[in-house]
Amino acid sequence: YASIVNDYPAGEYTIVPMYSSSDNEYVKLINSIHNNQNIIVNLDLSKVTGIENIKNCFSTYPEIKNIKSIILPSSTKKLCQMAFYNWTGLTKIVFPDSLEEIEYSVFTNDVNLHGDVYVSKKLQTIASFAGANFDTLTVSDENPNYSSYNGILLSKDKKKALALVGQKEFENANGIIPTSVEEISYNCFSYSNISKVTLPTTLKEIGMSAFYQCKNLESIVIPYSVTKIGQMAFAQCTSMKYADLSQSSILETGDSQFSGNTALLTLKLPNGIKKIGASLCMSCSNLETIEIPPTVTEIGNYAFFGCNKISFDNSSLSNLIS
Repeated sequence: YASIVNDYPAGEYTIVPMYSSSDNEYVKLINSIHNNQNIIVNLDLSKVTGIENIKNCFSTYPEIKNIKSIILPSSTKKLCQMAFYNWTGLTKIVFPDSLEEIEYSVFTNDVNLHGDVYVSKKLQTIASFAGANFDTLTVSDENPNYSSYNGILLSKDKKKALALVGQKEFENANGIIPTSVEEISYNCFSYSNISKVTLPTTLKEIGMSAFYQCKNLESIVIPYSVTKIGQMAFAQCTSMKYADLSQSSILETGDSQFSGNTALLTLKLPNGIKKIGASLCMSCSNLETIEIPPTVTEIGNYAFFGCNKISFDNSSLSNLIS
């Protein structure tokens, strides 16, 4: 099938192969479609057997613009890392009930991807949904590891928020995370379109890159219950103007926690904090207001590099800031 796709004339096609194939033949087919930039393809692989691993098709990750939708084979067990990296033309994907594992960064940069996600009872491992803006999320009641709430993928006991999958559901819920959540995991809300979020007072930990590149997020208030925030948790949130950590129980900030937040005007730190991580506010060029509590004994390298609008009058900080 891959050999004849190269010769298709310009137009939009629905391609429905019907044969037993292999993981490598899948890669050849995707390459052939990508190489014929005159065509737009809706790819239906539901009748193909023998393909278990949906692989990353390119070693250099070029942009794939001409695959509009894909229905995965009913034999699929794993979506491999970066399987749909930079598939910017993809607007819909259908998962089979056979799917057992989704690796990290499968959907990174799939900014136009929408549709409905169903997590069957067989899907045991989900590393990340970051980058994909799906509409709705449904998790089978029989799945032993996962549950859902307002489009958020949760652990079965609803104590860990794993990924924002159903963007429309989240917006309709006014940004409410369930009060059972104690941890927001790695990349949970990264690349999402949220502009406001309310964190529950049950929350204890915010993972690394949890809100990375949430470019519409306007502000964040961390509740007193939070004791740990990972590095880059709110980095590259370019619309964020206000960040309040003053009520939290953290003793140190993660590295690069707010780096690249060019709109940030005010950052409030908790009184008991002892360490400010490296590159905390690096390149926050509009930051005007920040108070360093007297409890701080260590400030990491480049914590305020590029913050040209703030000055530090406290002479006791001169040996800490580099």
